[in-house]
Amino acid sequence: MRRVLIGDVMAAARAILSAPPGARAALADRLLIEAHAAHCYVKRYGRAHPQWGDGSLMARALHHGAPPRGPDRAFLAALALVLDRLCRRFAQSAA
Repeated sequence: MRRVLIGDVMAAARAILSAPPGARAALADRLLIEAHAAHCYVKRYGRAHPQWGDGSLMARALHHGAPPRGPDRAFLAALALVLDRLCRRFAQSAA
């Protein structure tokens, strides 16, 4: 996956809010996996993945689609979930 910036995290949190609360963690994991796969695709073929974008988390999240939201309790929880999943993913890859 490409380098993760704050815009990536915000877009992923908005996308996660489109899922029911019980499915949000799985969606967060799926977005991260698919963003990484898209990045591998870009490196191999030199163009963006047709469904998952250019390998950035933002491209993957925006393709999933979600309306923009202001900061409320659900959005902050979604941000925390994305950050938690990113930390877990980076901890696994470092080990």
